[in-house]
Amino acid sequence: MISLIHGADTYRSRRELESIIAKFCERAAGEYHITRVDASEDAARLRDIGRTASLFAAEELIVIENISDAEAGDAARVKAMLPV
Repeated sequence: MISLIHGADTYRSRRELESIIAKFCERAAGEYHITRVDASEDAARLRDIGRTASLFAAEELIVIENISDAEAGDAARVKAMLPV
C-alpha cells in the first residue's frame, strides 16, 4: 500500500501519518521495521532505501518525508521504485 499525505495543514498530516504507523505496528504484531527519511535533509539515506531488507522484521514500513523538497534526481528515483 502506498499513501501520499500532502497539504498545508501539517497538524492533520502528522496525525494521519502517526495513525498509519500505529495501524502498521498493530498489524505486524511486533515483527516490523520502520524507516523514516527526511528527503530534504538526508539525500544519502534516501538513495539507500530499498537496497537491504531487515533480517529480523517480517514487514517494513518506509516513511519518506518532504520528497517534494528533494533533488529532482532523487525524487525521480523514488517515483521509479513505486509500483504502477
